[in-house]
Amino acid sequence: MDFKAGLIEYVTKDLKEKYPHLKIVLTIGGTKGSKNFKYFLSNPDTLKAAAKSIVAAVQEHNFDGLDIDWEFPKSEDEAGYLLDFIKKIREYMGYDKILTISASALTSRYYGHTKEM
Repeated sequence: MDFKAGLIEYVTKDLKEKYPHLKIVLTIGGTKGSKNFKYFLSNPDTLKAAAKSIVAAVQEHNFDGLDIDWEFPKSEDEAGYLLDFIKKIREYMGYDKILTISASALTSRYYGHTKEM
């Protein structure tokens, strides 16, 4: 996020004033950004800390929600970490904010956790 240049405030404040129905979500992860998810999401303490920190950023910067981009968990354990993370984010963020995931179209990549996600 580019806080110094004021881009976050421009998007979450100025653009939203001009286009009041515009919804803006913070996206975390992505091809390179999700490669380390398995390390901190595998530990319940760091998972909770990450979820709290991310939800705080969503609230502080007036995002309408969060998108988690982890399309390719490599194991059943990793898919379980993603599910735990989604649950913790929802617990901390509540239901008044948008929560989406950028996901693979192959439900098999989520090792049976798709329905619960």
